[in-house]
Amino acid sequence: MFEVLSKHCTWEPHHLEDVQKNFFHTAALRLKDMLYDAREAYKVKHDPPLNPYRPNWIGDEAWKELLEYWENDLTFKKRSQANKGNINLGQGGNLHTQGSVSLINHAQQLIKEKGPNTDIPNIHKETHIKKSTGAYVDQRSETTQAGKLMV
Repeated sequence: MFEVLSKHCTWEPHHLEDVQKNFFHTAALRLKDMLYDAREAYKVKHDPPLNPYRPNWIGDEAWKELLEYWENDLTFKKRSQANKGNINLGQGGNLHTQGSVSLINHAQQLIKEKGPNTDIPNIHKETHIKKSTGAYVDQRSETTQAGKLMV
């Protein structure tokens, strides 16, 4: 695949290693996403024997091996269970009130409105408090504001 890219794109020779690294990193992420989507679709669409499901981009033998891996590999099952548990904890990710505006753009706007002395705690407060209620979007934001940012 990288050879195909090389035929259509050019870069300076000293960038080759970085270009390859970025290409293969991105390809690995895409494949991971595609396999996740294939597994989720299998859960929904597979209905043997009338409608056995297999994505058309994965060969029969590879698909059988993937199904066996997902079903029987203990490391995969442990990781999958741990990740499901992490999602249910509600931690990770950030809740904020800035919408699709990037934090840097929001900070620049606040500095324009409130002056150059606008600091990180004020920016955090502005982006993590609900305008309608004046309450923090979650406990984590309030704890961060109270502890880490007000040093």
